[in-house]
Amino acid sequence: MAEASDYFLSEDELRTRFEERVIDYVFGPYQPQDRPVLVLVGAQQAAGKSQTIARARHRHADSQLVPLTGDALRFLHPQHDTIMETEPWLFLEATGQATAHWVKWSIEHARRANYSLILEGVFRDPQMPLATAEAFAGSHTVEVIGLAVREEVSRLDGEYRFLESGRWTPPELHDLSYRMMPETIRVLAGSPAVRRITITDRTGVDLYVLDKSSNPTPFAADKAATALKFVRGRPLPAEEANSWMARQRDTVLTYAGRDAIDETSRPTLVRITHQDAARIMSMAAPRPDGDLRSGYEAAQLLLQALVDEPLQPNLPLRLQADEQLHARLANAGRLDDVSAEAARRTELTPVQLAAENLVREQLHTALSPRTLDPDIQDAIGTLSAQTPRSALTDPPTAADPPPPRPPGIAPETAPDNSPGLD
Repeated sequence: MAEASDYFLSEDELRTRFEERVIDYVFGPYQPQDRPVLVLVGAQQAAGKSQTIARARHRHADSQLVPLTGDALRFLHPQHDTIMETEPWLFLEATGQATAHWVKWSIEHARRANYSLILEGVFRDPQMPLATAEAFAGSHTVEVIGLAVREEVSRLDGEYRFLESGRWTPPELHDLSYRMMPETIRVLAGSPAVRRITITDRTGVDLYVLDKSSNPTPFAADKAATALKFVRGRPLPAEEANSWMARQRDTVLTYAGRDAIDETSRPTLVRITHQDAARIMSMAAPRPDGDLRSGYEAAQLLLQALVDEPLQPNLPLRLQADEQLHARLANAGRLDDVSAEAARRTELTPVQLAAENLVREQLHTALSPRTLDPDIQDAIGTLSAQTPRSALTDPPTAADPPPPRPPGIAPETAPDNSPGLD
């Protein structure tokens, strides 16, 4: 069986390929600048850096910012097609050795030849982007853009991104990047190598700007870090929070449908459905006694049961259809549990019951392509036709708008091998 190292290139092969193919591919459409700019964009994984990069390039259109990511260079590996045809599971590691060198050499080429450049990173180690900024300070104007996004948002979008494109980020790396980003911003803001610091969010609005060429202050570094933390800590607008709740539900149900809730994914999904959802729910439905909050809370208990308990061999009782509770589990000697669950449902309000049954219906749809124990299929396949649905189908009111369907999320550019940015 082949290994990734079988596709590694020698130093001579790397250099030849770089000079013959990579330089022209990366820099061909651009021109060296009299006053070149280096822009460093940083945020935790799945924060939305690709959109921020696009806005920065538009803002600096006159400077012709050259975008550089390792992912964009992978197809230049001389054995790219062979890897994809024979060992696609080795693709990232097999091409990563080459792209790491090519990104490093491209950065050096941009600095020596006065090309403007934009790089992205996760800012988990302050010294690495600082070293990059200092290396360019003598020839380029260095700017830093910090993207401020709540951790609950990027954590969920990271899982959503995995389902969409297969790109997975270990949760500990996401959390480390989120935790270290304020310190990285503080270090960069305090460096003479950096001319400008901008804190923004997914809207693209400049929420904090430190231009040290015109407004140097002894407390600039601390103010920039404080601004980042303040922007990240703002509550989500109700519309965004409702979208998060809907996307969370779809993400968890899709994981279940793909039989992907396992020991690797479960810790993150538990965190999302418990702590994260509790915080976002209060933003989506600020009225604790409102129907929207009541429906969310009812549905959330089922989503939590789905990630907390294994789906096999028995479906959690909360996820069983009403008609199947007694018939499915009576023979297993769990009449007390069945009775307790049936009694619990009789105490639900119409809004809560409708919310729970909606989750059960969506779970049935998600699981339908899978081959399950016939008893489990029976349990999820029969739903009460008598359940009131008005709470989820009536026209929205100004006080409690129903949650919108989650919008499609374009996969962002994956964190690459760019030296000096992580």
